[in-house]
This record gives sequence, C-alpha cells and structure tokens, in this order.
Amino acid sequence: MKNFEILSGIVGLMLLLIVSIFILGFINNIETKSNVISCGTYAPYIPMEPSMKVGEALFKANCATCHNKNMKADMTGPALGGALKRFNNDTLAYADFIRGSQAYIKKGHDKRVMQLFEDFNRSVMQDFPNLKDEDIKAIIAYTENMYRYGYY
Repeated sequence: MKNFEILSGIVGLMLLLIVSIFILGFINNIETKSNVISCGTYAPYIPMEPSMKVGEALFKANCATCHNKNMKADMTGPALGGALKRFNNDTLAYADFIRGSQAYIKKGHDKRVMQLFEDFNRSVMQDFPNLKDEDIKAIIAYTENMYRYGYY
C-alpha cells in the first residue's frame, strides 16, 4: 500500500510538471508568436527581427527624404505608419506601388492611393524598381513597428 502511495505521488508530480511545462510553453508561444511578413500574406503583428535593422537602413537610404521617421506625421509624402493596412495588408500591391508608383496609380484600381496622390498635390513618388521582396519586407516591418511601438 505504501508503494502505491509513493507511486501515486510521483505520478501526480510528473503530471503537474508536464502541465506546468505545457502552460509555460503556451505562454511563451503567445509572446513570441511570429507572423512574418512575406509578399502576399497577411500579418497583423510584425515581429521584432534582425531584418528590421536592414529595414531601418533601407528606409533611411530610400524613404526618409520624403517620409517622416516617426511614421505618424506627413512630410513631402504621407506618413508610412499604417500604410500596410491602407493596402489591405496586401504586400504584393504595396510592393508594386513602391517599385512603380505612377504605373500603379495609372491602373486606377486603388481609390485610396489615388486620393493620397491628389491630397499631396499630385507629387510623384520616386520609383524603386531595384528593391527586392526581402528589402520591401524589411522596410514594411521597420515602418510598422516604428508606427506601432516607436521602436523596432
């Protein structure tokens, strides 16, 4: 009988340990859940990744002349914070616009982009055909995190 009580206690402790590990793993997974942006995917949460340093450098080299670094205030161009949402989280459309804004506007299928074009006195955004998908993903990740959290 005593052996049975010891065995029951050990099994109980093992179950408690397993449940605790499961709960901690679940909580950790929630905190580090990663919906990494890739062209053509929806990503409501942009994880903090090393690629954001690349995004910051690309933003400074290609975007900062016209777009505010706080991502919230307009400059020569509109604030970039929330721009992914303005493209309905469609990174392919956003990438098309970045690579060739005038060609994108001439298609005429995105009324919000056309309205922004009018709101900014028909200012033409420079095209960036040399930016690869990875570059654009890094810029989007950087701008969205700066907009949402003020850091990357």
